[in-house]
Amino acid sequence: MEEIKKKKEDKRFLKFLKGVHVLKPTTAADQSNVPGKRVIDQPEHPAQGYVNTIVAEMETIEGKGQLKVGKSGDFEIYCDEPARLGGDGEYPQPLNYFALGVGF
Repeated sequence: MEEIKKKKEDKRFLKFLKGVHVLKPTTAADQSNVPGKRVIDQPEHPAQGYVNTIVAEMETIEGKGQLKVGKSGDFEIYCDEPARLGGDGEYPQPLNYFALGVGF
């Protein structure tokens, strides 16, 4: 009996969804760079919301202890660990970047 009730509820929900128009979220490609027309300049956020995709790649540099390089977009950053953790201390530690990101 419970299964029949569930099927009826599902059918009503599907019928409801057919009448709903779902808006596609805005992406960076959809947004303007012109001052006054930028998303940040608008009094309200788009009703459909935002989609923002960030791609980041990291790799350890062979033969350099703990030295790593991270790439995202057109940017490349390096991180290292201090000697006590097997690095050379040439660049900030990964958690330093994390702390900076929280601050920004």
